[in-house]
Amino acid sequence: MLRTVQHLKDWRASLGAEAKDVAVVVGTFHILHPGNLAAIRAAKKCSRHVCVILEGDACGSNECDRPVISLAERAEMVAGLKDIDVVASFSPRDAAKCIASLKPFLLVSCKKQVDGPLAARAVVLADARVVIPTIPGCFTPDILRAIRDGKTPILLPKCYSRTRRTSGVNPRRGRLVTVNGCFDVLHIGHLRFLAEAATLGDRLVVLVNNDDSVRRYKGSTRPVFPLAFRRSALMALKPVSDVRPFAADNPLRLLEGLKPAVHVKGGSYEPERVKDERKLLRQWGGLVAFCQMVEGRSTSNYLRKVSDSQDDCP
Repeated sequence: MLRTVQHLKDWRASLGAEAKDVAVVVGTFHILHPGNLAAIRAAKKCSRHVCVILEGDACGSNECDRPVISLAERAEMVAGLKDIDVVASFSPRDAAKCIASLKPFLLVSCKKQVDGPLAARAVVLADARVVIPTIPGCFTPDILRAIRDGKTPILLPKCYSRTRRTSGVNPRRGRLVTVNGCFDVLHIGHLRFLAEAATLGDRLVVLVNNDDSVRRYKGSTRPVFPLAFRRSALMALKPVSDVRPFAADNPLRLLEGLKPAVHVKGGSYEPERVKDERKLLRQWGGLVAFCQMVEGRSTSNYLRKVSDSQDDCP
């Protein structure tokens, strides 16, 4: 998933020498949150091609700052975003020559971003820089602190609270596939599940629990991210064609309206738990399918890791 130095050079050379052709975003991407996704969107608006450079596993100044997700998994997750062309990482000692191979490039960063070793080098080498506004409370340390202290969902600006239009996917065109879930803190298990589900048809629509529904199902400290952002983050993923929220404890009403050819459940679901979905889909000749979940990869496990890593932090 991560590009070697030569691959990075070859990729950049294939684009031509115009600075506007490449925008670079540097960060840990410890967690997909409003701040780093805003940087990616800004980069895509500035340039046709976006490169993300990931800081290494030991990039933090202390243990509290370091990612609990491996570099390989962070890279795979970022590569699953629609607006990303290439993902790279390298050691600080190789940073100068690797980042120089991208020149000319535009660097996109947040106003109050704390630069790691790779980001600091990118600032020096960038031909131009775009600094986007800070989203209050949405730096990774802020989010991790909120998770640790049980102060969730994360508060977002009013612009995220506005009703977002769907992508206009026509459920009658091609073979429609649906999945449902909370999709709170997006992780590699989610991405692989969605990618596999998408192979079962032509369009994948994600049916996502609204905040009250998640709270009833997961408890008072969930979701970590409110519906507006969860919906936006899901739409940023390559396998996803559309996202539809629901307020009930199950997605039956949405399924009846969409009439998918296939409704996909994670492998952890027992058949008895999906009997209502199975019965409903049979009415129009649809079926319920199962995709294997990635063992040990869940939002609950991620939150436990965050809490464990933060126990001794101020």
